[in-house]
Amino acid sequence: MEYSLLCHSLYAISFSPVKKKLLLLCIMLLLWVYMLYSCVGYCSTMPSVMVDSYRGKETQTAGRRTERGGTDLMSKLLSRPQAWVDLEADYDEPPVRTASRDLLNDELDSDRAEDWEQRSPEPSVLSSFSNGSGSKKLPQAIIIGVKKGGTRALLEFLRVHPDIRAVGAEPHFFDRNYDNGLDWYRDLMPKTLEGQITMEKTPSYFVTREAPARISAMSRDTKLIVVVRDPVTRAISDYTQTLSKKPDIPTFESLTFKNRTTGLIDTSWSAVQ
Repeated sequence: MEYSLLCHSLYAISFSPVKKKLLLLCIMLLLWVYMLYSCVGYCSTMPSVMVDSYRGKETQTAGRRTERGGTDLMSKLLSRPQAWVDLEADYDEPPVRTASRDLLNDELDSDRAEDWEQRSPEPSVLSSFSNGSGSKKLPQAIIIGVKKGGTRALLEFLRVHPDIRAVGAEPHFFDRNYDNGLDWYRDLMPKTLEGQITMEKTPSYFVTREAPARISAMSRDTKLIVVVRDPVTRAISDYTQTLSKKPDIPTFESLTFKNRTTGLIDTSWSAVQ
């Protein structure tokens, strides 16, 4: 009887609602304390904390050394002012270029020097031009064609040479202005010195029937230069240049062929001559 009452009282105590809540609260508190402890232990193992602690130890060690009579580094630097020394004045930059690049640069420098010597006239030549000396001569070489064959590019390349002097514009003397006379033609030429060559270029001389005889009458020693090109592409290039200036001209086919059915070409058109 007494045993049953005791068990009943224990059952009533263990399952009391108030005690259940207290028990749960204690368990939650313990878990929270355990988690807090675990977080603190994890943070103590972080590298930054270790570095800070290590630096703190070094600072303490340095302080102890200073207290023992050691000399502080800052006191060494600030105790005696140092004289100004220009470090860059005595500094020689070490060579960083490779041997192959040095050789290439040396070759380029030598080529540029030779090219400059070739392009630059002698001081006497410059002084002669500045003094107005030199004379105008009839051309010793003429680029006579063909049109749209690269005659302008050829002339500009030749003019780079210091011993070649050329007229920039096309004189058209032997095809349009022949009646003006050789004196008028000579006056168009630039001044040249002894040993220099006078040149001009007019591509229409190539399609002018009278041009060869007129040039020969001027001088049989005159050199004639002709630039050739594929006739079809040259004719198309000639037509497109004319079309850019005169948009109302007929089509290329109508100007090229007299009879499209038979394929007879109109050779009177300057573009296909």
